[in-house]
Amino acid sequence: MEHRYCRRKPLEVGVRLYNGAEILADGEMQNISTGGIYVRLGDTRRFPVDRVVEVAFDVPDGDGSCAIRSPAMVVHRNPHGIGLMFLNEDLTFSRILKRIVMELPERSRAPAAARPPGNVVSLHERAGRRLGAPARRAERELETGSVD
Repeated sequence: MEHRYCRRKPLEVGVRLYNGAEILADGEMQNISTGGIYVRLGDTRRFPVDRVVEVAFDVPDGDGSCAIRSPAMVVHRNPHGIGLMFLNEDLTFSRILKRIVMELPERSRAPAAARPPGNVVSLHERAGRRLGAPARRAERELETGSVD
């Protein structure tokens, strides 16, 4: 029986884990929800349950990609990977992530082999840049207080 709070969607993209500016590991996301992600890693020993890291990755958002960087906590691990729960309580982050996840197809694979995200910026840094369709809708919802 599934006990997760948020429905997961498959998404295979590169992920980078940080401790501040230090790169801890590169992995491949297997699925995503508005609550967190599962990341396949070669070695999970450095990531005990309850460890807090920063996670960075790019997700498709209609007309490009959206760079995500957020604190997250390891909530489970196995020999193949770790489950991370987002710790970002910012309303803008939550709304944009929800829109992106909702619009993902049931099966989604990155066009190229999984690789760490490139020039990663937070959603707040991205807010001043051109946003994709889901992110623009979420921003409008925040401004107007209404949901499509």
